[in-house]
Amino acid sequence: MPRPGAHAAARAHHAHRAQAGLMVERDERTPEERPAGAGEDGAPEASFSEQVGAAIRGSRLGQLDPQAAPSAGALLGAMGGVRGLIESLLPGILFLALFTLTRDVAIAVLVPLGVSVAFVLWRVLQKGQPALAFAGLIGVGISAVAALLTGQGEDNFLWGFTVNTIVVLVLIGSMLARKPLVGIVVGALTGRPHAWRTERAKRTVAWRATVLWLGVVAARLAVQVPMYLAADAGTPGAVEALAATKLLMGVPLYLAAMWVTWLMVRTVLDTPDPAASAPSDAQPR
Repeated sequence: MPRPGAHAAARAHHAHRAQAGLMVERDERTPEERPAGAGEDGAPEASFSEQVGAAIRGSRLGQLDPQAAPSAGALLGAMGGVRGLIESLLPGILFLALFTLTRDVAIAVLVPLGVSVAFVLWRVLQKGQPALAFAGLIGVGISAVAALLTGQGEDNFLWGFTVNTIVVLVLIGSMLARKPLVGIVVGALTGRPHAWRTERAKRTVAWRATVLWLGVVAARLAVQVPMYLAADAGTPGAVEALAATKLLMGVPLYLAAMWVTWLMVRTVLDTPDPAASAPSDAQPR
């Protein structure tokens, strides 16, 4: 006959074993005791650079193969196709046309905003990926709010100046950190994040391509900010000129810079890495 309390002891024993098994499934070690890069379950966590690389490869830009020959179709795909191109250009075209015809700030900014909302809803209803249209909607929305608050058409471009300034700072920061942004992006696209460092030619291309993009974005500010100041001073036709210039220095200049960057990067990616071509000491003699 079992002793009193035996069943309770057995239950406690099984509970202890179950708890021990749970501890095996979940690593209860302190962060100091875990291996570097291990998560709570003991599995290695992706580094920040790996997460950034995965995000870039999953974006529209991830459709590009830096080692392939540049093509207009591939660049268009990176922009989201014809639809993405329309979503990028149409709000600016509408602002220019409506402001020129009506001189009414509210009409000129609210109609493009409504079109951007329609683009997002269209993608959602078609169960597509509305990220590109949604990003455009945010920019158009912030620009519209700024213009409506001040009643000045030129303030519709303040958000664009802010974004360009941030991009300039990021590019300069990457160069000061000796990690040029183009090298990082190309490394993410090719799945070899440090490949641009392996040869002097590749490092040179990464630096020059980053300088190219710095020049493109800085040129937008250098040309458009004085036009904004002229419009703010009441110069006739300055707002329309600023809107037209932004369109010309937007997608067309972006595509041209991407094409040149692609050509630059492709020339050095075709060169095999010395480390990869070197014979291994582990080969049998």
